[in-house]
Amino acid sequence: MSRSVLLIGGTGFVGSALRRAFAGDERFSVTYSSSKGDASNPRALAIDLLQPSSLAGVRSFDVVINLTGQVTPSMELCTSLNTTGIANLIAALDPERQILVQISTTQVYGTAKQADESSPLRPETPYAKAKASAESRVQQGLPADQVLIPRLCNLYGPGQTKGLPWYLTECIRNSRPIVIADHDGTLRRHFLHVDDAALILHDLVSHAVTGIVNVAGSECFSIREIIALCEGIVGRPLDVKYGSGSPHGNIDVLSTDKLSHLGSHHPTHRLEQYFRTQLL
Repeated sequence: MSRSVLLIGGTGFVGSALRRAFAGDERFSVTYSSSKGDASNPRALAIDLLQPSSLAGVRSFDVVINLTGQVTPSMELCTSLNTTGIANLIAALDPERQILVQISTTQVYGTAKQADESSPLRPETPYAKAKASAESRVQQGLPADQVLIPRLCNLYGPGQTKGLPWYLTECIRNSRPIVIADHDGTLRRHFLHVDDAALILHDLVSHAVTGIVNVAGSECFSIREIIALCEGIVGRPLDVKYGSGSPHGNIDVLSTDKLSHLGSHHPTHRLEQYFRTQLL
């Protein structure tokens, strides 16, 4: 008998990749939602975490994966989804039966020499603080063995409409200056292709993993290093304007030992190859 999975926010960047990852796996029956739904697709529900009445059907699923509350044009909406929205979702779940997968971010660690799943949280940006708040609410509101919190690093891939790789690609394609206004370009991030991330999440759900898991690849670059990489690909210097401040949230060593021990999907995509496909 297949397990029923609900992807809340399943039409977005990560949600679309997760639908691809679960496609063809007969162990799971996947339904997805967006705030508006899709009348042409019976597997698309209209769910808005800020509207409790829309959550009536959530309790019928075995696994609920919450993909909402990511970076949005409105920080107010992001905060609401990670506070009021999380409270509404917890109230709609059956804590004795359902698994909640609450997607989070490695940015909750803040600036650190080293970070693993047991490291203290020191979020420095409004987004990281919102995700840390969501984690806390989920951990307080549901039994530990019913919760999986994957902390994702920076993602990239086709269909992305925000984020650093997308921004750089758009600027280079359209011969626009690259403006890094809020720091000096030494911001460092770990990067993972969205399809690799989705396959890892699929494996975690398949093996009924609970707890906190860092989900990241081995690639870590500063913005200056990525821009140098792009300059090498296009064969010319790029027009880049940096600010003067120090960046927030640099992690020198992000541990993925726990993920490795679980034996999940090993990433196959590389950031350089992605930029080559986008820029050449």
